[in-house]
Amino acid sequence: WTLWRWNRGIRQDLRRASLPPVRVLMARTWPVFVYGLMYYLFLFTDRIVCWTSTPLAARGWIAFRSDYEAALDWALVVLFLSTSVLEYTIRVFSAFLIPAAEATAADGDAAFARAFLRLYVRQALILVVVSALAVSAGYAILTAARFAGEGSFWSAFRAPIVRHVFLAAGIGYVLFSAGLFSAVFLQSLSMGGTVVAWLTTAVAVDAVVGVTATHLFTYEWAVAGEVAGGAVFALLCGMSAVRMLRHGPYHLAATLA
Repeated sequence: WTLWRWNRGIRQDLRRASLPPVRVLMARTWPVFVYGLMYYLFLFTDRIVCWTSTPLAARGWIAFRSDYEAALDWALVVLFLSTSVLEYTIRVFSAFLIPAAEATAADGDAAFARAFLRLYVRQALILVVVSALAVSAGYAILTAARFAGEGSFWSAFRAPIVRHVFLAAGIGYVLFSAGLFSAVFLQSLSMGGTVVAWLTTAVAVDAVVGVTATHLFTYEWAVAGEVAGGAVFALLCGMSAVRMLRHGPYHLAATLA
């Protein structure tokens, strides 16, 4: 609807330019839609597993665990700070890509890969530093929250389980951010379908590991699924990014074609 409305609002002399066929629009947009769906499903999968894990009230099928939710909500700060690095990475990568390709000979895959790898490692180090600071600061604040008075805002974070779940969830979100970091490079070179496949795999791992862990132990072990899913996503996207480096000029040419 939006594309059609924009098309009606263009100047008269440009009306001859028609929109691409619907099947072409669908082919170009489905990875974006599924990516967004899987992204938020990953963030909620371990929560859903926790809500539905035993013990439950009589005749109940869901239970809200406030200590687990408090830990996950606080860990989202780590995710926010870690993913903020991605915006900077996108800007740096955009400024690097075309000049590096123009300076690379037709048979210079190795030179392009080395330049790309240096950029990749430099931005990854920034992500590691920011993530480590975010997790450390978040855990330190929760440790101090043990001394909060009853009825205060921080009293919801006093339980030991909050600190334990936060630490695990923070690590899981850092791993997830590492996967998103590699996904930036893959999506920039028209490999969005690959990212969607790995993200879907991460969601499946999150669910399977979380359900298994909560059946073997207690509900707070649902966070193990998030850590496992984040690790799988980071590993698969990282491996795909490294493989892509070997043929960077080819993928760039295919993207610009």
